[in-house]
Amino acid sequence: MVAVDIHHILGIQKAKADNKFFAAMREKEAVENEHKHLARTNEKLLKHVSNLTDVEKANSNRLVCTMSFYAEPGLMQSVDGDGPICIGGQCKGGGI
Repeated sequence: MVAVDIHHILGIQKAKADNKFFAAMREKEAVENEHKHLARTNEKLLKHVSNLTDVEKANSNRLVCTMSFYAEPGLMQSVDGDGPICIGGQCKGGGI
């Protein structure tokens, strides 16, 4: 009778250990999935930041070109009112 009780107790302990193991594996998978999701989100955000940085540089260049165009003495605004054209960092007078 003692052997039956030991086998029963060992079976219960093994079931508890198995449950803990599988719960830990589910938690590990959940953490890994969250990590993958956050990594993808981070990559997308970095691309957006890069694009915004490029746009900011282009807008700064346009602002500098516009300011330098209108700061030069004797220059008049173009007839169509568009102002200077900025191409590759170089300012050209006139409208687009």
